[in-house]
Amino acid sequence: MHGPPLVGWLLLVLGAASGAYCTARARAAPPGPRRAARAEAALGWGMAMMAVPAVTAPDSALWARLTAVAAGAAALPALPVRRCAGTGGWGGHHTVEAVAMIYMSVAAVLPAPGGGAGHAGHGTGPTGPSLVLTAVLLGYFAGYAVRAGLRLVPVAAAGPAPGAVALTERPELAAACRLAMSVAMCGMLLTM
Repeated sequence: MHGPPLVGWLLLVLGAASGAYCTARARAAPPGPRRAARAEAALGWGMAMMAVPAVTAPDSALWARLTAVAAGAAALPALPVRRCAGTGGWGGHHTVEAVAMIYMSVAAVLPAPGGGAGHAGHGTGPTGPSLVLTAVLLGYFAGYAVRAGLRLVPVAAAGPAPGAVALTERPELAAACRLAMSVAMCGMLLTM
């Protein structure tokens, strides 16, 4: 991922916060929803790893490749996740998010048309089928973010009083986490 350093920092913080919250939620969840929370945590940490090159070494092709491989590996556990009772999320979304992260990781590692790595080759964007895939993924995550945002409005207005329920048991926080990750995926796809 490349772009302005501020965007990299924001994506890093967003991914790490999402990963940390979902890790805590996985520890407190019963076995069914625990798997989905672990997958979301892995995706959050993977997102944070993908943002690292934009923050620390925007021109380091080796660093971009290492973090891309780590982020792609972090996304792998989310591939087989299905909808679990109590997760409030669609298991297929985890799969789409994992595929998108793996796609972006591969794009960062493989040479871009015209030479250089995908992320290191500034000015060489996706072409052909990769442009179509990027557009489809961008459309999916933008639509998911709008839908998730609209679903959060009534939940936030009618939710329990703060402090009445433990943070790891609040479904609107898990939904907000998925919303934030979808917005972050849009940002990363736009910088490809």
